[in-house]
Amino acid sequence: MPVSEIEVSAHALTRIGLALGYITVGIAAWRWLLPSLPQTAKRLAGIFAVAQLLIIVIALDYQPEARYQALLWAVHDPIWSGGEWNIPATLASTQLAIVGGVALLSAGRARRAGSGTALYYLGIALVFFFFALDEYYQIHEYIEHWGQRYRLLGMAVAAATLVAAYYSPRRTRRFFWAFLLGLALSAFGALVLDAQWIPCFGQVGMLRFDGCMFLWFWEEALEFLGIWLALVALLGLYARHFPAPPAKSQRHLYALPLLWLMFLLLSTFIPRLEHRLTAQKAQVEYEAGLTLRGYHIESDAENVQLRVFISAPQKIFYDYGYSLQLIDQVSGETLAFSDVYASREHGLWLFGGEYAPLYRQAIGLDIPPDAARNHAYAVALKLWRREHKEFPGQAILKSDLPQLWGNLLLIDELVLPRHEAPARADDKPPLAHFAGGFTLVSAALPARAIPGETLSITFHWESAAAGAEDYTQFLHLRHVASGEWWVYDQQPLGARLPTRLWYAGLADEEGWRLPLPADLLPGAYEVFTGLYRNRDKERAAAADAAGAPLLDNRLALGSIVLG
Repeated sequence: MPVSEIEVSAHALTRIGLALGYITVGIAAWRWLLPSLPQTAKRLAGIFAVAQLLIIVIALDYQPEARYQALLWAVHDPIWSGGEWNIPATLASTQLAIVGGVALLSAGRARRAGSGTALYYLGIALVFFFFALDEYYQIHEYIEHWGQRYRLLGMAVAAATLVAAYYSPRRTRRFFWAFLLGLALSAFGALVLDAQWIPCFGQVGMLRFDGCMFLWFWEEALEFLGIWLALVALLGLYARHFPAPPAKSQRHLYALPLLWLMFLLLSTFIPRLEHRLTAQKAQVEYEAGLTLRGYHIESDAENVQLRVFISAPQKIFYDYGYSLQLIDQVSGETLAFSDVYASREHGLWLFGGEYAPLYRQAIGLDIPPDAARNHAYAVALKLWRREHKEFPGQAILKSDLPQLWGNLLLIDELVLPRHEAPARADDKPPLAHFAGGFTLVSAALPARAIPGETLSITFHWESAAAGAEDYTQFLHLRHVASGEWWVYDQQPLGARLPTRLWYAGLADEEGWRLPLPADLLPGAYEVFTGLYRNRDKERAAAADAAGAPLLDNRLALGSIVLG
């Protein structure tokens, strides 16, 4: 190495920078803020300062033996969203909630100072309770343009704080400035550093860096430190409104973190309640000990929304994901799909790695606008796991849900209704009514056909009720002279729309193309049709337009001459 170069460890630089930041803010708080706090508030601030320092030090230096241990202490994972719902996230969420709780207590005490001051504290409480929820549950991931919206919210809080500081006594204004500084530090980490590239530079002037700058540590540390400074500031403002609180009131401050932790604990059981109340139960066992225990699906002509409930030991439930697919049931082609990493939101690190909570996952899928109407689609689910750059599906060991192929589960079947029904040739009464609410409106039968060629017939069907099971339509040709029969069966509207998926208000037609055997006897044939149930081959009850039962539950369509 040339003498002019200075080798610098990026890891050491991170440690030094974080230490300088904490020392600077700590000295400033000790000099101007902490002396004005009652003993209970000082202890509370000290507890959170020590806790976050310990977590950051452990996250920097801890060398875990297993991935679960790494996730447990991760302040951030730039590759996989694993740095949530763990020890650092719990502390960060709790610290934000305590700021909200102190603001709420201050609102109650500030009513004597005027309704405007009380409303200010109430607004701060609501904002920080929301941030506490967001820190743990990642609510912002579901908010469009969340960065811009959060900036506007931060500006509104800063403006309200400036107004409150202006109308406050001069001796308390330092707490408002400290509160603003804490917000600025936190916002810089969350909104600025979070969006920055992680520099892995080798040479900058005389400095040669070894390793990468871990900006996510700076980001999380600044968020921790900023909110801690905001907490100290609000504790000072609370002391201003409650200068000599009795011991009982002081203990309320200690109760705040316990109440929030209890809330987080109880929230982990929400999927179990939702599973009991809304989910369709399932029992699908995957390799590695994962089990799909239920799902809830809603769909319309534009999208599909699915919630799945899966249980898995916490120590193995990482790098998993779900794929929701819309598959054409005729061709087997996948028309649309949506992939999402599995959420670990409802895990609870306090119970250990063997604890198997019930995780809830929401998955959405947009239906292509050009998807065919009156066509059967399968909504299928696949569980996969990332392994390096591959995403293999997980093997299914046992399932009470149908499997399409491989490791695809059939979750639901979907039909997109037609916008307009096909025009009817005339206003004649329907030909026949069948059990299940099906009506054969008309049938276009040619007068002649040639054996060995194709016979074309068009059937127009309507349905007054939703289908429940599959029926097959039969076509019987009886030779008038000899009495011999030729039969042909297929689904009324073809494979594209089985009767189990017919819906109330359906009106559609299907053109049948029947290959006639070349050895059929020439001559006149009577033509009959009807429906039979697939599961037991029983014919569906049939009646004519007037409601009179049809003999043998079959409809005479007319006659045709072959040859």
